[in-house]
Amino acid sequence: MVFYIYMATKFTINANNNLQKLRDVAFIGSSTTYEFDFRPWGDDNNSVSSVTWETVSGDATVSNKTLTNQVASALITFPSARRSIIKITASSSAEVYVLFLDILAKDFSEEFDDYI
Repeated sequence: MVFYIYMATKFTINANNNLQKLRDVAFIGSSTTYEFDFRPWGDDNNSVSSVTWETVSGDATVSNKTLTNQVASALITFPSARRSIIKITASSSAEVYVLFLDILAKDFSEEFDDYI
């Protein structure tokens, strides 16, 4: 019998954070839900009204994008062993917040090289 554990990778975006690049590691063929809680940031910059997700490098695909109560989430799938950078842009009526998610997808059957 095989058991699968589903977990989302969650980040909270505070009003005092500088723009930043966040990092994660995945395996090829996997899919991970990433969740960004913009409520603390929205408290100081008006409510987040839209969030866009864009793959700026690599071949990761973004699907199932949602925005509910200022919490944005999306499912990201990694088809090959390489680095992908996802740009996430949150907009309110007063501000725009941009962050980058840098994800290294590894092939479990090969030796790991974290210095790619």
